[in-house]
Amino acid sequence: MRSFWNWFGAAFGIVVLVGAGVLYLLGRSESAADNPEATVAQPVVAEGADSEPQASADPVDQATETIEIEMVEFGYVPETIDIEAGKPVILRFSNTGRIVHEAMIGDIHMQEEFAGEGGHENGDADGEHRGDLMSITLESGETGDLEVMIDQPGEWFIGCHLTGHFEAGMVSTINVTG
Repeated sequence: MRSFWNWFGAAFGIVVLVGAGVLYLLGRSESAADNPEATVAQPVVAEGADSEPQASADPVDQATETIEIEMVEFGYVPETIDIEAGKPVILRFSNTGRIVHEAMIGDIHMQEEFAGEGGHENGDADGEHRGDLMSITLESGETGDLEVMIDQPGEWFIGCHLTGHFEAGMVSTINVTG
């Protein structure tokens, strides 16, 4: 009987988290990020947390700020970051979780569109994103960079669309100030 209550408590917690995430996303007002322009270099993945990312030849290499973001089961730490519009930044993701995670950057419409398509299976993330979504997929223990410059103020989001992750609340907010 005790294992039933443990299972029931875990299932109830997941339902509450998913419901809260849906309500949170539905309650967001539309922002200036609905049609933003962004520049992103190819993601750079380094094995292990001590590896140095490789440089690319893209103009966003002029980024002077690096923002550390931790991928955990099932979220990002910190949950909200602030960047300036038109200023290139490096988002350095470290997967400290036990399973593969991804970070897809896009406005809420892009995130919801991809979530509505059902995401994709674990380990099958590469090459399946469309449109202006910027993404990186990291195995447990990997660290990787996305070099990003968002030109218009508004709200963008980071989401993991591996099966069930976004629905479990693996989403973070990027506030872009003008």
